[in-house]
Amino acid sequence: MPTGVDPVQALVALSGLPVMMAVGARDEVIPLDVARAAAQVLRDAGADLTYREYETGHRLDSAGMHDVGQWWKQQNLP
Repeated sequence: MPTGVDPVQALVALSGLPVMMAVGARDEVIPLDVARAAAQVLRDAGADLTYREYETGHRLDSAGMHDVGQWWKQQNLP
């Protein structure tokens, strides 16, 4: 989660917002426990969170790219 952000404003802004979080279980930059804690913050803030973990490092594998693409299509976003 970013530092220096007003948590109250951030939480209000996330309410109902669709968010896709794709996490590498072997990420050497963002540890898995940090990613999971960030996901919980998003859930607690009311974000419409889709959370997926992949057996990869700090990158998306093909399964992750596929899932993000499918999620994007479901959101009817441009």
